Amino acid sequence: TPGEEWRLPDRSSTKKDWEKIASTIPDQNKGSIDHMLQSIYENADEDTRRAMNKSMQESNGTVLSTDWAKVGSGRVESYKSTES
Repeated sequence: TPGEEWRLPDRSSTKKDWEKIASTIPDQNKGSIDHMLQSIYENADEDTRRAMNKSMQESNGTVLSTDWAKVGSGRVESYKSTES
Protein backbone atom coordinates (compact mmCIF):
# COMPACT_ATOMS: atom_id res chain seq x y z
CA THR A 1 0.00 0.00 0.00
CA PRO A 2 1.13 3.60 -0.56
CA GLY A 3 3.28 5.04 2.20
CA GLU A 4 4.36 1.63 3.56
CA GLU A 5 7.95 0.56 3.45
CA TRP A 6 8.71 -2.67 1.59
CA ARG A 7 11.38 -4.90 3.13
CA LEU A 8 12.89 -8.24 2.40
CA PRO A 9 12.20 -10.92 4.99
CA ASP A 10 14.79 -11.05 7.78
CA ARG A 11 16.80 -14.20 7.24
CA SER A 12 19.69 -13.35 9.55
CA SER A 13 18.51 -15.91 12.09
CA THR A 14 18.36 -18.67 9.44
CA LYS A 15 21.67 -20.49 9.12
CA LYS A 16 22.40 -22.70 6.13
CA ASP A 17 24.93 -25.51 6.12
CA TRP A 18 26.41 -24.80 2.69
CA GLU A 19 28.81 -27.75 2.91
CA LYS A 20 25.86 -30.09 3.39
CA ILE A 21 23.97 -28.48 0.51
CA ALA A 22 27.02 -28.65 -1.77
CA SER A 23 27.54 -32.33 -0.93
CA THR A 24 24.11 -33.15 -2.40
CA ILE A 25 25.06 -31.76 -5.82
CA PRO A 26 26.51 -34.45 -8.09
CA ASP A 27 30.08 -33.81 -9.26
CA GLN A 28 29.66 -33.20 -12.96
CA ASN A 29 33.28 -32.23 -13.48
CA LYS A 30 34.88 -35.61 -12.76
CA GLY A 31 35.84 -36.10 -16.39
CA SER A 32 36.96 -32.54 -17.02
CA ILE A 33 40.50 -31.32 -17.59
CA ASP A 34 40.09 -28.94 -14.65
CA HIS A 35 39.31 -31.86 -12.38
CA MET A 36 42.29 -33.79 -13.71
CA LEU A 37 44.67 -30.86 -13.15
CA GLN A 38 43.30 -30.26 -9.66
CA SER A 39 43.87 -33.92 -8.87
CA ILE A 40 47.46 -33.78 -10.16
CA TYR A 41 48.13 -30.63 -8.11
CA GLU A 42 46.54 -32.00 -4.91
CA ASN A 43 48.53 -35.24 -5.08
CA ALA A 44 51.82 -33.67 -6.19
CA ASP A 45 54.96 -33.07 -4.16
CA GLU A 46 56.12 -29.53 -3.36
CA ASP A 47 58.48 -29.26 -6.37
CA THR A 48 55.76 -30.29 -8.79
CA ARG A 49 53.33 -27.76 -7.32
CA ARG A 50 56.00 -25.08 -7.48
CA ALA A 51 56.66 -25.92 -11.14
CA MET A 52 52.95 -25.82 -11.99
CA ASN A 53 52.46 -22.44 -10.32
CA LYS A 54 55.60 -20.85 -11.77
CA SER A 55 55.01 -22.09 -15.32
CA MET A 56 51.40 -20.87 -15.39
CA GLN A 57 52.22 -17.48 -13.88
CA GLU A 58 55.24 -16.67 -16.01
CA SER A 59 53.67 -17.87 -19.26
CA ASN A 60 50.40 -16.00 -18.69
CA GLY A 61 48.55 -19.30 -18.48
CA THR A 62 49.83 -20.74 -21.76
CA VAL A 63 52.33 -23.31 -20.40
CA LEU A 64 51.91 -25.89 -17.65
CA SER A 65 54.94 -27.84 -16.50
CA THR A 66 55.45 -30.28 -13.63
CA ASP A 67 59.25 -30.41 -14.03
CA TRP A 68 60.81 -28.15 -11.39
CA ALA A 69 64.36 -29.01 -12.50
CA LYS A 70 63.60 -27.41 -15.87
CA VAL A 71 61.22 -24.63 -14.80
CA GLY A 72 63.16 -23.58 -11.70
CA SER A 73 66.31 -22.72 -13.60
CA GLY A 74 64.91 -19.96 -15.81
CA ARG A 75 61.97 -17.95 -17.03
CA VAL A 76 59.02 -19.74 -18.64
CA GLU A 77 58.11 -18.01 -21.89
CA SER A 78 54.55 -17.73 -23.16
CA TYR A 79 53.51 -20.27 -25.76
CA LYS A 80 53.15 -18.76 -29.20
CA SER A 81 51.31 -20.83 -31.77
CA THR A 82 52.95 -21.25 -35.16
CA GLU A 83 49.54 -21.81 -36.77
CA SER A 84 47.92 -18.93 -38.63
